[in-house]
Amino acid sequence: MLDDYKERQSVTYRQLKNILNDNLSHAFIFIINKNIYADGIVISFAKSIICKNKFTNKKSCIDCNICERIDNNDFSELKIIRPDGLWIKKDQLIELQKEMSTKPIEGKKKVYIIYEAEKMNSSAANCLLKFLEEPFDDIVAILVTDNYNQLIDTIASRCQTIALNNSDVNEYIKKYDFENKTLLKLFLIYNNKEEINEYMNNKDNEKFLDNVIKFILKYEQEKIRMICYNKKYFIDLFKQKDEIYYVFELITLFYKDVLQYKIKKSVNYFDSYIYEVEKISNEKTKEEIIKKLNIIIRSKENIKSGMNINLFLEKLIVELEGGIKNA
Repeated sequence: MLDDYKERQSVTYRQLKNILNDNLSHAFIFIINKNIYADGIVISFAKSIICKNKFTNKKSCIDCNICERIDNNDFSELKIIRPDGLWIKKDQLIELQKEMSTKPIEGKKKVYIIYEAEKMNSSAANCLLKFLEEPFDDIVAILVTDNYNQLIDTIASRCQTIALNNSDVNEYIKKYDFENKTLLKLFLIYNNKEEINEYMNNKDNEKFLDNVIKFILKYEQEKIRMICYNKKYFIDLFKQKDEIYYVFELITLFYKDVLQYKIKKSVNYFDSYIYEVEKISNEKTKEEIIKKLNIIIRSKENIKSGMNINLFLEKLIVELEGGIKNA
């Protein structure tokens, strides 16, 4: 229950305990920020709301089996809604209101949880809004999202907000046995649209990352001659402007790791490509790495301006190599 997170998520734990004791609202928004404990915290909070004694620790329970039934999806006074396909639909909210229309019998309150709440279509959002505008004393709503800005303001303003801390990447590494640690770290930094298992098991994402590394290695091998290979190693692989900008975000992180390895013999992001990082780091001085980094960081903003990508790559490579004279 909630006490399981007393040490691991101490700030959130104290906040939720205070709410249970003094300030239980009719509606909450949990901004989960990819927190690895998010589902457990949300369900534990719901259990404590339903509990007639507001217990937050199983050791306090005697004969009650409500928490066990919640874990088995067999407790009628807790309802969970998830997107039906791409959206949460109006029919799901209408059905929810019907099920919430009677008073709780077993627990202290009825609770409904809407996961990925930002995926409500407009009719579903309006249906929920009416429900929130006329709250019942014995019903508590919990909306869960990783995209708070996509919730409509009129819904967000009627809910008390709980923002979880983003989990440390090492917590994810301990929980999930994903082989590519670099891909996992990049997911945590940049991705807020996909579920973690879906992203990590998508071979296209690993292939994308491998192609970025191949481009870097080919450039380091060919130097100014890389201009002849841009089409094969970049232009044919990366098409969209947002995709291209992301590539250079990764290239920036890669060279930051090259610099980090040069100084401290460690990396922050590219654990799964440590051999490649080490090789480039050993071939360059610290000053050369810093110079490359500054050029890449400054140049990548030109991508947003819609600059022709072939021209952009040629200009970047020439600058990285100090001019045509080094060909």
